[in-house]
Amino acid sequence: MFTIIVKFQFEGFHRWEKCPHGDVSFLRTRHRHVFHVTAEVLMTHSDRDEEFIRLKRRLQDIWDDGSELGNKSCERIAEQIGAKIESWNLTCHMVEVLEDGENGGRWYR
Repeated sequence: MFTIIVKFQFEGFHRWEKCPHGDVSFLRTRHRHVFHVTAEVLMTHSDRDEEFIRLKRRLQDIWDDGSELGNKSCERIAEQIGAKIESWNLTCHMVEVLEDGENGGRWYR
C-alpha cells in the first residue's frame, strides 16, 4: 500500500464561542490563523491513482485565504477536508490541521 502526502496552508478566521476556560477566554472572539494542512491519501499502486499536485490545487481552490470558519475547530476542518477528498473517490487516511504550524488536530479514517 502507498500514500501520497499533500501540504498547503491558508489564512482563516474562527472562534470558540463556548470556550469554558478563563485563561484562554480570548478564543471566544474571532481571531486569525494561518492553517497548515497535511493530507495523506491512500494509493493502490506506486504509479499514483491521483497526482498530488492536482489534488493540492483542488484543495487550495476550496480553502481560499480569508476563509470565514465560524466555530469550526481544527478537528472539524480536518474532517471536512477528509470528506471532500473522499467525495472525489479517493481514500483519505489522515488530515492534520495546525494553527500557525504549531497546535491543532488530526482526523483519521
